[in-house]
Amino acid sequence: MNTPLITTTLTMLTLGLTIAGCAHESPDRSSAEPVPVVNPAPEFENDRLNDGDASTTVIATAENEAGAARFVAALRASGLAEELSQSDALVTLLVPVDDHFDASMLGTDPDEIRKNLSYYIVPGRLTTSELSNLQRSPTRSGQEVDILVGPNDSYLAVNQARVLTPNLAASNGVVHVIDSMLLPPDHPLATKLRQGSPNGRVQIDQDILRVCGIDEPKTFFGFDSAQVRDSAEGTLGELAKCVVSGPLAGKSLRLEGYADPRGSAEYNRTLAGERASSVKSMLEAEGVPSDQLESVSFGERYAHDSMPIFWDYDRRVDILLVDPDRS
Repeated sequence: MNTPLITTTLTMLTLGLTIAGCAHESPDRSSAEPVPVVNPAPEFENDRLNDGDASTTVIATAENEAGAARFVAALRASGLAEELSQSDALVTLLVPVDDHFDASMLGTDPDEIRKNLSYYIVPGRLTTSELSNLQRSPTRSGQEVDILVGPNDSYLAVNQARVLTPNLAASNGVVHVIDSMLLPPDHPLATKLRQGSPNGRVQIDQDILRVCGIDEPKTFFGFDSAQVRDSAEGTLGELAKCVVSGPLAGKSLRLEGYADPRGSAEYNRTLAGERASSVKSMLEAEGVPSDQLESVSFGERYAHDSMPIFWDYDRRVDILLVDPDRS
């Protein structure tokens, strides 16, 4: 990941991974498991807590800073919000963006809902630097989440969910905003969520984002689709202005289409090409001359064949600045 961060010290604590009892029962801390010491990874040595109000709880931070009203409402209904508002909670809360949170997937039984929501709660105040040194981490539900770092530290993911906004400080922990729901491994929809999450994306090179002064796009394709969702228009419109009349005026962009490994090689090459062409058409509609845009399809060439957890990442279009000095 490329977020500049300052190393923080991991808070040691013990926290019971307890899900038994009624929906409003306080957690049993008598059988708490110690959280192991985690050293920050070198690539995240600038890690720091940021953007949050450290005087507020993880619940207030999730609601006010992350804008996760639906998720917080579910936590309140389950009774977990009250527990997570205590000063001694000391947790890492993984907060899905509202657009990708569906409370109906949590179930109908109060205990089941509570267990599924507890899967978003990691014991300890873990920044991205500390998470990046773990292959997996326990949660309050009693089941583990997988921690993955993308190629060249391009992202941090929890299961199939990528961290969008890391390290929002809170008085009793830290909040990381993620781009997808999480479901425990024993949930009947867990495999479908992890392997078929419709979050194929448009990914703009960090140098372009920096020079153009635009935010990381939240621009998605559906599974098995080349159609860019309407949410793309804002970011791609800003990018178009940047390469037409802004800091990158006259510069050319390379649009690289990728697909996950499902389907035949020919089908995936076609699908990835159509995705790149779809983004190209949107940029042209925003005023970018066609001779400033080149598109290419890599299909499934670089897909993670045996690692379904990365298939979400494989469905994407990368937007890069063409380097005239590169052969």
